[in-house]
Amino acid sequence: MSQYTRSSDSRLIIGLLFLILGVYFLLNNFDLIPFALPRYIISWQTLLITIGVLIIFTSDKKGGGIVLVAVGSLFLISDIFYISVWDIVRQFWPLAFVLIGISLLIRRQQEKKRLGEASSLEIIDESAILGSNENIVTSNWFRGGRITSIFGSNEINLTGCQLAEGVQVIDVFVLFGNAEITVPSSWNVKVNVSPILGGFEDKRQFHQSYSSDTNQQVIIRGQVILGGGEIRSA
Repeated sequence: MSQYTRSSDSRLIIGLLFLILGVYFLLNNFDLIPFALPRYIISWQTLLITIGVLIIFTSDKKGGGIVLVAVGSLFLISDIFYISVWDIVRQFWPLAFVLIGISLLIRRQQEKKRLGEASSLEIIDESAILGSNENIVTSNWFRGGRITSIFGSNEINLTGCQLAEGVQVIDVFVLFGNAEITVPSSWNVKVNVSPILGGFEDKRQFHQSYSSDTNQQVIIRGQVILGGGEIRSA
């Protein structure tokens, strides 16, 4: 399914959802509905959760959807069980670290499976934890890799690299940090990073040398949580 189709489907479903809710509330105001739904089913919290789920399943960038589901669920639980939102946060905040850890382990296994026995000259595996890292990478057969910034900063220059055939993936994870990637202006790059209370900017300068050849493409994907990142062109 193309990105355009997923976006159209998402807007269609969200539009129908608002239409149904509007009709329900309108008829309810005139006492034309012989039954009453539980208040937590027709609520702003449930609406946030529903929209968030739609974004997660219909969009490449899932960060906004995750935030909506988390916020909606938090306030919905608070409303149903009459518990303070801050009490819930205080009790369950360690789950965020558990989920982040699981996500990193799963993604590392996926990358190891994808890259196989690739040599260190073909891939990058850069980590900056409580520090900064600046690296100029050169490779005649670049196959992607991983960039991790946790309370740290990565500045990776790939202008000395030539892409391998096919689609290569650079997996980015930023938590309270920053990641900056510089690529040749001729590279065909797709940015698919999901920011969660953070941001990832595409600051490339496009030139006539840019090629849309899908036989050589780089996909930058991952999450930026409470941090920042950007991609630049040489």
